[in-house]
Amino acid sequence: MNTIQIKLTDIQYKELQEIAKALTNQYKIEKIICFAAINRSSEETTVFDRSKVVSETNYYLLVITTDVTRIEHAMQDYISKLFPGTFVIAHGLETVMNLVYKYDTFF
Repeated sequence: MNTIQIKLTDIQYKELQEIAKALTNQYKIEKIICFAAINRSSEETTVFDRSKVVSETNYYLLVITTDVTRIEHAMQDYISKLFPGTFVIAHGLETVMNLVYKYDTFF
């Protein structure tokens, strides 16, 4: 499998740090992995106003928790309120390690 490192701008990096901080303050987090970041930019121009560039980034995160309890839906609801456009897959560390040992194709 080929992997390409995600290159973030300084603004995106700071936003991702804020997301990670919000998650770690609310939940018992072992690790957060950003496996995708999709940026959309558009330019809006009218005769009445200067043109402006609108940019939006969606982040896709794998969150590994210390608890085995599934909290994916609650975590997604929490982070969506604070950072719309952030999508979370959450699993406990034990679950992830078992799937890695079983050669699960996702992990």
